[in-house]
Amino acid sequence: MKACAAGVLLTLALAVSGVSAAPPKHAAHASPSSEAASEAQEKYEAARARDAQEKAQAAAGKVQAEGQLHDLQAQLDALAAQQHQAADERSDASKSLRRADGELGQSVRALRDTDAAIAAQKSRLADLQSQQGAL
Repeated sequence: MKACAAGVLLTLALAVSGVSAAPPKHAAHASPSSEAASEAQEKYEAARARDAQEKAQAAAGKVQAEGQLHDLQAQLDALAAQQHQAADERSDASKSLRRADGELGQSVRALRDTDAAIAAQKSRLADLQSQQGAL
């Protein structure tokens, strides 16, 4: 498709510049000075045709470069969205981890309190058993 666009641009550039591929009609009966003028005219037209072709190629190159730029910008936007999503996921995971750590800390404190209560009850039981044995 890009080659087709380049061909269309070349044809358009040649049409706009007025360059014609047909030889001049009066060239067959020309005198030497008119032959030189005709040759100069042909060189001029050839130069204009080359210039038009170069402009068309440059325009096609510009279109292609703009397409590539658009593709790269779309890729960069997609990467930025992925990075944002990954950052959000990390943030959510970090919050969950902090919450679980807090819950674990509360469980550890409750376990220590329970162990201390059990130790106190064992001590009281031992004292009661000792009193019972003394009676």
